[in-house]
Amino acid sequence: YKATLEYHIQCDTSGDFEELLVALVKADRDESGKVDKSHAVADAKALYQAGEAKLGTDEATFIKILTQRNYEQLILIFDEYKTLTGHSLEYAIECEFSSFIKRGLLTIVKAVRDLPKYYAERLHASMAGSGTNNKDLIRIVATRSEMDMDLIKEHYKTDYGITLEEAITDDTSGDYKILLLGLVQENPCQGKNLIDCPIVTIRTGDEESDS
Repeated sequence: YKATLEYHIQCDTSGDFEELLVALVKADRDESGKVDKSHAVADAKALYQAGEAKLGTDEATFIKILTQRNYEQLILIFDEYKTLTGHSLEYAIECEFSSFIKRGLLTIVKAVRDLPKYYAERLHASMAGSGTNNKDLIRIVATRSEMDMDLIKEHYKTDYGITLEEAITDDTSGDYKILLLGLVQENPCQGKNLIDCPIVTIRTGDEESDS
């Protein structure tokens, strides 16, 4: 697109939301998976001091911690924050932020806590109420179908009382429905050698057989 993603984000957004998105695309998050309780306690205190403990909000502290700490460390930070304040970090974000920056920070927290559960929530939102957000529905189903769809389906059934297949059947129709159901249903070849897959055709010379 003849420009960097960071540049286009800066052109199209502003303020704290821009700072959050730019921090994410810089990909400075620690990926070591290592956790440190003392650092988690310090970060929990820093988040509290940057938000609930003061008049106004130090948005930069929230952005820095939530975009740079590894997921395992963030889980520990969330636990320490609840120990320190008696409530979740999500509650603090709801109170301290508004608009897109609030949605962005809450999305990070939800994804860190349980990514399949987050995707189940987004799928439900895409089909809830009148009309369908087909863009979100297609994007999530297409990109997660061979990743963590089974876990997403489990969360969907638990959280909303119906299966994802039932929701898609109720909300779509025709070939579009058939395609989406094909993507969310169990892959019969997952974890199998191709020769053991019931839908793979193996051609040997002039012969063709379905295994």
